[in-house]
Amino acid sequence: MEGKCIILRLRKVACFSLVLWYCCSSNIIFFYLIEFGNVANTIFNRYSRLGIGLLSFVIWTLSFSFKAPRSINYFCRYTLLSFTALIAYSLYICEGQSIINALEATAHILIFLLIKPLFVVFEKQKTTERFFKVLNIILVVWFIVIISQNLLYLRSGQVLLKNYFMNSIIYLQSGRSNNVRLQLLSFGNIMIIYNYYRLLISKGHENKSEVGVSFKRLLLLTVGLYCMIFIAQTRVYIIAVLGAVTMLSLYDAGKSRKLLIYIGIILLAVISLSITGVLDNFWGTFSTDSSNSLAYSTYYRLYEYKECMRYFGDSPFIGKGLFISRYYTDRYASDSLYGSVIWANDVGVVGILGSSGIVGLVLWLWPLIRLIKQFKYLSLKGKRESSLIFGFIVYILVISVTIIVIDYDKIFGYAAIIACSEYFVSRTQSEETSVEEADGFGCINSISRY
Repeated sequence: MEGKCIILRLRKVACFSLVLWYCCSSNIIFFYLIEFGNVANTIFNRYSRLGIGLLSFVIWTLSFSFKAPRSINYFCRYTLLSFTALIAYSLYICEGQSIINALEATAHILIFLLIKPLFVVFEKQKTTERFFKVLNIILVVWFIVIISQNLLYLRSGQVLLKNYFMNSIIYLQSGRSNNVRLQLLSFGNIMIIYNYYRLLISKGHENKSEVGVSFKRLLLLTVGLYCMIFIAQTRVYIIAVLGAVTMLSLYDAGKSRKLLIYIGIILLAVISLSITGVLDNFWGTFSTDSSNSLAYSTYYRLYEYKECMRYFGDSPFIGKGLFISRYYTDRYASDSLYGSVIWANDVGVVGILGSSGIVGLVLWLWPLIRLIKQFKYLSLKGKRESSLIFGFIVYILVISVTIIVIDYDKIFGYAAIIACSEYFVSRTQSEETSVEEADGFGCINSISRY
């Protein structure tokens, strides 16, 4: 009977893994790369968020029989409460909106429930490596797709796979480049940090296979940086990732001579970008000079900051509310010269306050405080993983200035970071307990001899 229970639990963990990989790949919406027809593509486009949110809820309920830290269980409960509150408010404040519409707008919050199944998978596999390996495979496919589209557009102005890219491409008529912008979504940027961390901690190579693994990581890191800087072209991501990599390097290096090497590499990269003119355009986008054509987004963001703080002042507890696009444009309408809609997801934490108030702020802040505490704990214990968590903390703090990390396109990555950190702490505590028990057993044996 006990054997059957163990087998069932192992099968459940395998099921968790499959669903998690599906959810991760669905963040990039790979099914758009195949032509299913207009009806199927409409269903996938409209209900993909709702489906993944509900799937996250189902897999979380299946994980009840597994143990997890209390902090995870408490946060999952709060996630459900905030999800319920946001749906109820959305239905109350917006007449004519159906329950399905409200679910579509808020279901992505349920992705936070995947933290527990992810933690369970890490515990059973006794590593996070398999998870990150799968993410690297997913990203290889995505890198091929967006680089192909980038080169095709530069050469002929054509759009590849129109059903997909017409919904995701941002055409730049002027400004950062005369090209298309395609994002790396939840995992692309954090995998740059992770692959850099893995290269950083590797020491010597005992065999050819390890050399091959390091070479693959270096290649992925290089391609990821290229896509982030020249294809995604999102300012805050560039600052956040390079800042995280720099701080991770400085933290990991300490007082060793490697510190000089890292500083040299960073300076070389900055000089190279200056020579190519990339930095001139980059810093120009932060300008508030009205004569600067690159300054438009900065002007509009300043206006959006002001408006979102006004929304928060009007409704501190739950903000303006979350809605699907056709209701959002009415609720967040603006008479500004810079645009007709206030986009809360352009102004980070202030956008969270404006759109979901204190309810949303807690969803962002609670895990962040937990990450900082876990970083301190791992650092005191001398664990190398503390440098990775430190890099992730820097990344989250920086992008939160202008990007909502609990939005659909980013929440997957945030949930994965939280689950990894919880696993690192849990493993460290288990190792300490094992050592203490071994020491105690040794003492008992010594006493028994006398």
